[in-house]
Amino acid sequence: GKNLTIRDISVFIPDVTPPTVPPRRTTDPLQAGPGGASRDSGRVGQRRYILIQPWCILRLTVPQTKLILRELSMPSFDVVNKVNMQEVANAVNNANKEVAQRYDFRGSETTIELDSGGGQIVIRTEDEMKIEAVQDVIVTQAVRRKLNSECLEFKEPQPAGGKTMRQEVLIHQGIDREIAQKIVKDVKGMKMKVQIAIQGDELRVTGKKRDDLQGVIAYLKSEQYGVPLQFINMRD
Repeated sequence: GKNLTIRDISVFIPDVTPPTVPPRRTTDPLQAGPGGASRDSGRVGQRRYILIQPWCILRLTVPQTKLILRELSMPSFDVVNKVNMQEVANAVNNANKEVAQRYDFRGSETTIELDSGGGQIVIRTEDEMKIEAVQDVIVTQAVRRKLNSECLEFKEPQPAGGKTMRQEVLIHQGIDREIAQKIVKDVKGMKMKVQIAIQGDELRVTGKKRDDLQGVIAYLKSEQYGVPLQFINMRD
């Protein structure tokens, strides 16, 4: 990682790799490179130029700079939905072993396959009764592997030719936009002194007091959003 120097404040920036550029000298802050004249943070007009590295100048307005520094200094945590795919694979393997040993599946052509690329599990068997039994096996094995079964969505079984049926089980990773917007609305409705923002398929909650953040976590744990939520990266 590298250090972003904002006046006398250093902020950790991970994974910054400099490109190979020839030495050059210029008085333009936006063009300064290795060996350039403008290597320090400063003001030009109403904008502040912040040195990330000699090859990279970040231009921010003063309010933007203050906002970034305030957020970096405030307690925060991230709301995510992350599924351990290795544990999903273990659950599927154990489910296949259990099905192979059960008397009610003896002689049947029942398979449970993990399609990691497609983010799903595929069940193939003879009839809906066996599909329901396989569903119970998968959920049981998932719970044993410390997985939250809410990450699994069982789609409607479909005929697969002959006397067989096929069912897809979607594995939900991340927080969909619609769910994220509902979480934002709910947190704002708490009227607590926190801010919440959607960042891709995650959310970040910031606040001045750690107790307020703990209150948000407790509230979200008590609600049902259709996907499992984890609360990570708690920062003081």
